[in-house]
Amino acid sequence: MDSSFTEKVIKKAKELQKRIVLPEAEDERVVSAASKAIEDGLVSEIILVGNPDGIKKIAEKNGVILKNVRIIDHLKEGKIDEYSKIFFEIR
Repeated sequence: MDSSFTEKVIKKAKELQKRIVLPEAEDERVVSAASKAIEDGLVSEIILVGNPDGIKKIAEKNGVILKNVRIIDHLKEGKIDEYSKIFFEIR
């Protein structure tokens, strides 16, 4: 990939400071990428959707720090209004 293109994308991401939601967060690649994106200042917030205990175990196993990463358990009841609001905000 052209490094100037990559640099432009990274610069734009840092400027926009968007929130991203990552489903399938019980994948070690997703957990690592979330941590790196926060660490590198590419986003203002990352929300991981999945089993909180599973996500935390994956992070611990891989030495990933989930500082400033929000985890939402999509299986808990009574969260549909919150999920709808988050979905509306990110659209």
